Amino acid sequence: MVADVGTRLPAGQSPTKPVALLSGSGAGWVKEEFRWDAVQPSRDRWTWELLDAAVNAERAQGLEILGLLDFSAGWAVGEGREWSAKPPPHDLWANYVARTVERYKDRVHAWEVWNEPNVPVFWSGTKEEYAALLSVTYDTIKRIDPQARVLGPAISGIDEEWLAAMPWDKFDVLSLHLYVPASFLNDQGHSYYDWGLPNIRRALAKFPPKPLWITELGYSSAGGAEGWYVGDEQAQARALVQQIVQSLAYPDLPLERLIPYVFNDHEGFELVRGWATPKPAYNAYRVATERLADVAGQGRFNAGPGVHAFRFARDGQQLDVIWAPNGGTATIPSGSDAEVVDLFGAARTVSRTGERVRVTVGPDPVYVLHTPVGASALSGSAFAGAGRTFAETRQMVRGPFLAHWEGRGGLAIYGYPISPELVEVLGDGKAYLVQYFERARFEYHPEKAAPNDILLGQFGRQLHPLYPPLPDCRCGRYFPETGHNLASDFQKYWEAHGGLAQFGYPITDQLTETLEDGRQYTVQWFERARFEYHPENAAPNDILLGQFGRQVYGSNAR
Repeated sequence: MVADVGTRLPAGQSPTKPVALLSGSGAGWVKEEFRWDAVQPSRDRWTWELLDAAVNAERAQGLEILGLLDFSAGWAVGEGREWSAKPPPHDLWANYVARTVERYKDRVHAWEVWNEPNVPVFWSGTKEEYAALLSVTYDTIKRIDPQARVLGPAISGIDEEWLAAMPWDKFDVLSLHLYVPASFLNDQGHSYYDWGLPNIRRALAKFPPKPLWITELGYSSAGGAEGWYVGDEQAQARALVQQIVQSLAYPDLPLERLIPYVFNDHEGFELVRGWATPKPAYNAYRVATERLADVAGQGRFNAGPGVHAFRFARDGQQLDVIWAPNGGTATIPSGSDAEVVDLFGAARTVSRTGERVRVTVGPDPVYVLHTPVGASALSGSAFAGAGRTFAETRQMVRGPFLAHWEGRGGLAIYGYPISPELVEVLGDGKAYLVQYFERARFEYHPEKAAPNDILLGQFGRQLHPLYPPLPDCRCGRYFPETGHNLASDFQKYWEAHGGLAQFGYPITDQLTETLEDGRQYTVQWFERARFEYHPENAAPNDILLGQFGRQVYGSNAR
């Protein structure tokens, strides 16, 4: 948590009690600002007393400290104020860094360089000038404490121009500040989990790999124009935990640490008032740190309509965090009764019915701890052993799923795998082993004989209504079961690639529709697929399937 005890606690007040409260939040790491003018208010004067007291109190509580080195002292850049956003002279800055790191190297082992330099109020120079300062700072720190970790560039959001200008060999950990509108956490379109986190992954793939620390995130209980001003204390607690949960559940980022902003009073972002009185967000954060300690994020899963559901694993158990903005019931496959803990720590037991538990939820996240239904319980030995891992999505496919994928058209038909094997409760109320691909969901039905033991999710029916029946056009094949025709190249494709078992019945005739790229195509919907005619592609790639897997897997927590 951003603490700033050494620069914000009133002079003369002991840090002991505030730091004990800080430690009680469950924060293992705290961020302390070692602002230049706070430790060197003039060229010939150094003042360490307040930061000494804060650092010693924090270390006495077992807290690890991220030190923030930031802002030019006003005297160093010829300005008559305490601090300045103006780039500092490198020799004076390096002296400040060296003196600070030397003093605290036995207690502070990570340093962040500046605060949001891509925001003009904090840095009036160019990105190239910041890159040069980062290099000087890195070299200075490593000369004094080679084992210290240096964090940068501490920018607000993902600014790819700034990232491209950075000297990637002059910092050890990538640090970002991510303030996310609360509505973005539950958005039905471009949400934080659907769009924000994948966008970070896409941007970072262009650069050398680094561990990622989000060194500021948070919400204000005050009102304000930006989406992180949520207007009340319960909403602040809710949104803070939702962002933490989604960040930790996303499996495709090298995320090591999340540091909320801020411990004490600041524009409603604080978790504690007056260094002594916890707000609801403090208690919600404390429960989150307890529940989410040492978990491995496993993405999200389908727990029912309107339910956001995110999954973690720890010590052989499954921890699911769920909420429903408009209220709902989560249905979760489970091998045991579940312990259900609410946003503020109240616990109850929910009994299992069959192979699942049902939990009524509202907009506040709740934690569901239980024993997972093992894949082996649903698949026997069919999925034992190694499979094929796809570097493009870092997902493995094995057993009957791999045989089906390879034998029924592979990449052209189904696309890449986009999830691991999952256990989901399907429309019949039973738990099944499933796996999502870009264009399909494979479902393992061991009660059926091969090859019908692998069925595709009925995404066509889920995403598109059954059109009213039409007369037989006598131009191909007519299906009285749904009242629709199948003809020409779509008929040939349907018959050549698995027919009824693969795609189901047609639920429309051929249509002209505007697809996701904004262009019009001839399409036809089936129970389990949408055929799309792409005349710009040479056969056999002129007929493609809609990417239903991505669409459904990307929205199944809403």
